[in-house]
Amino acid sequence: MMSPEEIMSQASSSHGPNGGMSRRKRYIWIGGIVVVLLLIIIIPIAVVVPKKNAEAAEKDEMLAMISSTLEREGVDSSGLGNSNHHQGKAFNWIFESSDGMERSQILQRYALAAFYYATNGVETKYTPVNPPAWVSSVNWLSDQHECEWQGVQCSSRMKVNGISMEKNQLTGAIPGDLVLLRDHLETLDFTSNLLYMLAPQFSVLEKMEKLETILMNDNYISTTDGIPSSIGSCSALTKLRLSYNLIGGSLDAQMFRGLSKLTHLEVESNFLTGNIPNAIGNLENLVYLYMRRNSMKFNLNFVKTGKLKNLFALWLDANTITGTLPTQLGELTELASLSITNGTLTGTIPTELGSITSLRRLWLYGNNLFGTIPTELTKLTDLEVLELQRNRLTGIMPQQICSTVNGKVYDHKSLTVDCKNVTCASPGCCTHC
Repeated sequence: MMSPEEIMSQASSSHGPNGGMSRRKRYIWIGGIVVVLLLIIIIPIAVVVPKKNAEAAEKDEMLAMISSTLEREGVDSSGLGNSNHHQGKAFNWIFESSDGMERSQILQRYALAAFYYATNGVETKYTPVNPPAWVSSVNWLSDQHECEWQGVQCSSRMKVNGISMEKNQLTGAIPGDLVLLRDHLETLDFTSNLLYMLAPQFSVLEKMEKLETILMNDNYISTTDGIPSSIGSCSALTKLRLSYNLIGGSLDAQMFRGLSKLTHLEVESNFLTGNIPNAIGNLENLVYLYMRRNSMKFNLNFVKTGKLKNLFALWLDANTITGTLPTQLGELTELASLSITNGTLTGTIPTELGSITSLRRLWLYGNNLFGTIPTELTKLTDLEVLELQRNRLTGIMPQQICSTVNGKVYDHKSLTVDCKNVTCASPGCCTHC
């Protein structure tokens, strides 16, 4: 095909009676070429513009859907349009990877993506410079179904009911976006991470009515008003572990009134003050109560409620514990481990402790207990550990207790007293003095 320039050159050299016809042909050729060129330019534009408009409309529709859902749950959604915010990052990812998905799955994947961006390599007070990334994130933000992502557990209907990320270097804080999982979520296990959370950030839990397990030992949970009150709304909660954090202030009795199903309450090695409210003594399903190494000052009146029949382990060491050992301890017939050391307990060891026939380990050292060792303790035929040193006890260690402890096959068996004040019935009876 001749170029337009060649056509013009040929036309200009035409002479004779056919010259007018040549000019008309020339104009037709030029016109045809212009039309073709315009079509080449216009058609792609006509196709692309509607496609872009449709994509923008689809994106706006998804943004509105996620935003309105979050706002109905009381969660601020203003970060969805910010590509530097965990919400914006999660939204951009879900929009690009959600073809053919139903609304419920879009929300589920968005919530998990928001969690990923809110806790992965995030700077906080305790990770201020070069915050670490997750140790492992197998399948996260991949095309695999979210139930195949590492640490995500799902029901048979493919609904997320658990997230377990123990020792995975999570930083930042749990985002409010997780409220989108509240209809099915039962377990959160973030043990031994680097999460830094203040009490208000636990508001995401207020609507988690099906949440049964919160495991957040060894993080940077920082409060001045005790355990975050929002946790009190988790009426299905059975296990709460918050040891080795920065929780200060006193325990709120009102919070525990809504946690009647609680079996595990563990808040060791924090900065709690105040007493143990009687509301804890009303938790009939409680099996483990660990409150060692705080700055609390309390007596043992909460034990007197008579409702802790299922208690298996009670550890209260290294607090200021006043008063005496209540006789009602003898009613805790399921108790296997009792540790109340380095306190300021006074009085005698109640004979009623001999009624706890399931008791295996009894630590009472470092108090101001006086009197003799009750012979009723000889009924504790499962006893493996009895440590009574650094008290003001006197008299004789009953031989039957010696025989019981020394006869156990247990690497850490121990029978310890102040041998200057308490006489062991036979040589080798007490393992330590």
